[in-house]
Parts: sequence; C-alpha cells; structure tokens
Amino acid sequence: MRKFEDSKKESWELALTFGSIKRLKGLLEVDLLDLLGGDPPLLTRLGTEVTLLVDVICALVRPQLAARELSDEDFAERLDGVAGKAAMEAFYAELADFTRNLGQTAQARAVERQTEVLVKEMVLRTEMVERVDLDALVEKGRMEMEEELTGIMSTSAPDSSESIPPP
Repeated sequence: MRKFEDSKKESWELALTFGSIKRLKGLLEVDLLDLLGGDPPLLTRLGTEVTLLVDVICALVRPQLAARELSDEDFAERLDGVAGKAAMEAFYAELADFTRNLGQTAQARAVERQTEVLVKEMVLRTEMVERVDLDALVEKGRMEMEEELTGIMSTSAPDSSESIPPP
C-alpha cells in the first residue's frame, strides 16, 4: 500500500487488490491485469493520458471518497501539480509491487521502465525549453510583425496622385 497527500494535506491510501482491480474494470473498463494489451497498450495509455490515470486513481480510492463524502470531481480538484505527481508516483510504485508479487515480472519491469521513460521525457522537455533562445524568438517575432505592418501599410496607402487634389 502506498500513501500520498492531496493539496489540502489530507492523506490517501492507494492499494491494489483483486477487489480494487475488479472495481476499476467495472467502472472504467480498465484491466490492470492486462497492462500490455490493447492498441496502444494500457500501460502506454496510462503514461500519456493523464485524465485516464486520474480516473484510475479516483476509482482506486473510491471507498475513501465515499467515507469522506467526496465525489471523483472533488478528489480531482485536490490534485494540483504536486499532489497529482505524488498520486501518480504512488500508483506506479503500487502497480509495480502488485504485478511483481503476483509473479508477473515482465509486467512489473514494464511498469518500472514506463516510470523511467516518463522521468527522462520530463527532463528532456525541460532541457529543450531551457535551450530556447528567447531573445532570438522575440527578435524574429518583431521582424515578422514589422514585415506584416509594412505590407498592410503599402497596400492600404492611397496612390500619390490620389492624395493631391485636382486644381
């Protein structure tokens, strides 16, 4: 079982059991026992469709939601960036442990690799953003804007003969 805190500093327990997996399958038609199935595979979808992953986490904590008289939407509102990341990390760690303990070492390793890929992708994207030359982008935008304005001004300006009134 893993724990994480929401943005209101309330603690949540995330536990994968056959009961929670069955509940998840009934609610969302998501089968955590078939992570590598589907096109794209469920594990890939969980890593790329954040709202699906949040729905999965909501379904897994549903008994706690009922006890606290909260809806899925109330819970999701409590998942800001920090809490959402903590919930996702707890989910992946719990999923890796569950599949490993079940003897599905290939799926457990796939979950671990998925987590590694997500972390590396985040680092790569951050590095790419840091490499952007903001001054060059601003200058390019300024030059494009000047060209556009020059084009507008030259097509809308009256001919020089029209600007001089006849005698």
